[in-house]
Amino acid sequence: MSLTVENAGGSDVLEIDSYISVYEVPVLEFNITPESGPGMNDGAIVVNIIGGQAPYNITWSGSLSGNPVLDIPGGLYSVVVTDANGCMVSDIVEVPVLTGITDLIEEGVSIYPNPSNGLIYIDSDFETQRIIIYDALGKICIDKSVNSRKFEINTDLQPGVYFVNIIGLDKQLVEKLIIE
Repeated sequence: MSLTVENAGGSDVLEIDSYISVYEVPVLEFNITPESGPGMNDGAIVVNIIGGQAPYNITWSGSLSGNPVLDIPGGLYSVVVTDANGCMVSDIVEVPVLTGITDLIEEGVSIYPNPSNGLIYIDSDFETQRIIIYDALGKICIDKSVNSRKFEINTDLQPGVYFVNIIGLDKQLVEKLIIE
């Protein structure tokens, strides 16, 4: 970009490089754990941020903070993510509340034993392509391709609360896992 200024005394040219910068806006994906029943306050949201420029500032509605957001009741939550370039994206996320055995069947996934000593079995009603296990801080602990409906995983994880993201071709679920 250049700016030319002329007057009776002559002209001056000012050239400015990189005056306008266009940055990629982050894209948000969510892994949601439903609240297991009314009043249980055990729902969770994990935000996966794709693109943009780290570090990211994540601002939630109410008094929520961090990523993941754990031990929350079912409901609607708004989130605003701002990247290092100042690009912002916002979204609204719903954490559903399971109200009975029908909800559990509709999810179509069983992880057992839970709590576990580290060896878990997963049965799903859909072809599972990939399993990602996150710790309570959102760090990926296990990322494994499986391509099966029934399988076992020896997690070798430390005792704590984890979130198992079960990914199929057209379905994705997040379940809480406790390792003792």
